[in-house]
Amino acid sequence: MLLLTLPAALAAPPSPAVADAPASVEAALLDAWALPAGPERMTWATRQPQPRPDPSILTIVLELVQDADEQGVTEDALALHPEVGVEARAPGRLQLAVPYDVLPDLAWIAGVARVRQPRLARAREVVTEGRDIIFEEDWHAQGVTGEGVTVAILDIGFNGWDDLLGEELPEDTVAAFDDAGSSSHGAAVAEIVHDIAPGATLRLYRFLTDVEYGEQMVAISDDGVDVVNASIGFDNIAHADGEGYAAQLVDALADEGVVYVAAAGNEVGRYRIGPLTDVDGDGLVELDGQGEITLDASFGYAEASLRWSEVFGEAAVDLDLELVGASGVCDAGRNAQDGDDLPYESATCANVRGLVVARVTTDGALPEGLTGYLYAPAGLGATETASVDSTLTLPADAKGAIAVGATDPDTGALLDYSSHGPTDDGRTKPDVVAPGVVSTASLAGFAFEGTSAAAPHVAGVAALILSQRTHARVSTVRDILMEQAEDIAPDGVDNATGAGEVRTRALPGSCGCGVGGGGGWVALLLPLLLARRRA
Repeated sequence: MLLLTLPAALAAPPSPAVADAPASVEAALLDAWALPAGPERMTWATRQPQPRPDPSILTIVLELVQDADEQGVTEDALALHPEVGVEARAPGRLQLAVPYDVLPDLAWIAGVARVRQPRLARAREVVTEGRDIIFEEDWHAQGVTGEGVTVAILDIGFNGWDDLLGEELPEDTVAAFDDAGSSSHGAAVAEIVHDIAPGATLRLYRFLTDVEYGEQMVAISDDGVDVVNASIGFDNIAHADGEGYAAQLVDALADEGVVYVAAAGNEVGRYRIGPLTDVDGDGLVELDGQGEITLDASFGYAEASLRWSEVFGEAAVDLDLELVGASGVCDAGRNAQDGDDLPYESATCANVRGLVVARVTTDGALPEGLTGYLYAPAGLGATETASVDSTLTLPADAKGAIAVGATDPDTGALLDYSSHGPTDDGRTKPDVVAPGVVSTASLAGFAFEGTSAAAPHVAGVAALILSQRTHARVSTVRDILMEQAEDIAPDGVDNATGAGEVRTRALPGSCGCGVGGGGGWVALLLPLLLARRRA
């Protein structure tokens, strides 16, 4: 494509066997497969966002076509090589461990639509100070503690959780994992939920990838959980229109009556959003009028992703994303988009020095009305103007999610980095905000900051509401939270602070309200996830 100058190893053409296959294979995986066995593959593997202990094995995801025989796909994949293994399953997706050399064969398995790398979730980073702020009336003193309600903490790590039992966490806390991971993020989240709803039962669920997320969501449904706290998110991997894979999983839970509380994200300063144009027709695409956008690479690492406003699974505008450092292009996302693909590219550069810029290229005509979303996890360069609106993390965009922004407990004002709505389809988010700089035993000596800390305050209050109003609909819980919130600037329900900062005011009356939906997890997910391939 125009302006694409990659090293020879990265520019290797796809094997004819792969090019002719019915399934598409992500370009980065083809790059890895084209590398010679040995040191070059090992170097590539260690530079990935989630390197494996054994660099000769890759973690990949198979996205399945509608009505695919999942068991048949699994058996065909396992038959390719003795080292192929299943790591996780979710509706319409399989996560596998595979050696490099089977990549071309995966594209030929009947029922596979796409072979790609996994998408990684990111965390949205004592009695919490937030309790005194939100408890305008002490519901605990009135006997409402969350008893009889089960809260799931869905997170990337729970290091040290078992040391907190009997003090910061209830003795009967259940861990639905064998490995707690190295992060204590989830343990800190669980502490806050317990502070707000000390009578609730806690169940801990751990995941890292999008497929593992789906697998844990199914487990949460099977376990009969009442409230989910998700202080995690996926960024820029789908449109924030409530139609993505993770959003549909949330909505399926909500239809079963499960309250899903989502961190809105800490993404202000990390996005540049605007129209995509190629004014002079040179193949270098302007995003919001700018041909090159500087990234924060102060720690020698630069990462960015790009999506654009075509339907996922129907993208026909072929765009590439290049990251350019002092010595030229250090990485590029160059998947083909020809009508049935994802409007998404990503690139990562390690061991870089100096300035790194992101630029978008094309070798075809650019239609009018296309919007681009450039996201950099470490933030944009100091001289760049970052977008504020429409910066939600996923799945805070889900219709069934209660999205939570973060406030400064000292001033009551919204934290500068707290993500704003609206969703891509125009809905107001977040729903409410809560204190986002608090203390926990898990992070002793450090403040627990961001929408990660804000969300569990709201999940705890939701548990209190459900213990008083058994089986209340998700919409009822949302309404109570929003009606009792303290409106803060800007006035009214808005895309910065929602209805305001959560409060406990008048205790909701007892109610045996019925849940919405029903019919079981499988019945809900099949029409939602397989009929539309949108994320």
